[in-house]
Amino acid sequence: FNINDGTIYIPANDNYVGIGTTEPKTLLHIQSDGVTTFKPEDNRRWNAVRIQTFTDVANVGAGILLVPDDPGDATPSKSVGSGIIAVRSDDLDGIGSHLVFVTDPALNVPQERLRITAEGNVGIGKTNPEAMLHVNGDAQFDNNVTINRDLIFNIIKLICHSIGDNH
Repeated sequence: FNINDGTIYIPANDNYVGIGTTEPKTLLHIQSDGVTTFKPEDNRRWNAVRIQTFTDVANVGAGILLVPDDPGDATPSKSVGSGIIAVRSDDLDGIGSHLVFVTDPALNVPQERLRITAEGNVGIGKTNPEAMLHVNGDAQFDNNVTINRDLIFNIIKLICHSIGDNH
């Protein structure tokens, strides 16, 4: 099945679908011409796939759901899967979008784990990060941490399990 010389193409002997290619390599293979230079401010240069909602309501999202669910289950679950969602922000400065990552813990419902706000703040375990990196919960660093500016503490609790020769 071939429409408009490969605009949409389905080879006769497999279940692959090509959009923009007559040689699909996966179940869905989308190929753009790729002749324009990437510019983040011009989404026409990088939007090979566009998923959109038509609304002007804040906190509405459009995303990709990844479901490792049993395909034999005839009833789709509304609470199984992980995803990446663009969530409309609507604040005093205008309209933008946050990028949200959702994971699905075993025996629980999917939960937002990470958010990158329209302003560029990253929240881990935090839906409204107030700094460039805002972590709600414990953090672990298995290597050095370098701080090039002030280090501000609200509470200091130092637990030292061992001190090496260099300390």
